[in-house]
Amino acid sequence: MDRRISVVIKRILPVDRPDWSRLVEESLHEHYRHIERMAEEFTTGANRFDRLGEALFGAYRDGQLVGIGGLNRDPYGEAQNSVGRVRRVYVSPSCRGTGIALLLMETIIREARLHFQVLTLRTDNPIAERLYRKLGFVVTDAYLSSTHVLTLDDVAVEE
Repeated sequence: MDRRISVVIKRILPVDRPDWSRLVEESLHEHYRHIERMAEEFTTGANRFDRLGEALFGAYRDGQLVGIGGLNRDPYGEAQNSVGRVRRVYVSPSCRGTGIALLLMETIIREARLHFQVLTLRTDNPIAERLYRKLGFVVTDAYLSSTHVLTLDDVAVEE
């Protein structure tokens, strides 16, 4: 059975006011608080993914937000100009297994290549961990508060 669905990945801009109430509710039901934190930080301006090299992407199916993923400068390290961090990746349970997380991550990695030499993330989810390994991330503790790293080759880093 082919579980792929038609989805559009779109950059969410700081001026946008996306309706992520469904994603927040679903993630809280699964005991994940990171989407609620992301929505709150975006709304208050604490993190709008709007510094140089940063971006927030939404996955839309039939106009409805069904997935999210962001890219920040790594807030934990000293080399913030060369290290990006994957943030707040989440896909609605009803859309999992359809390739949305892969599309989001490919988009994040493409954007990261424009600005960073290294991409880090933190996860304790074994399903997500398999996806990240498939994309070339390796397990490491070399970066503060990170579990995985991807070295981005052939990158022109903006200072």
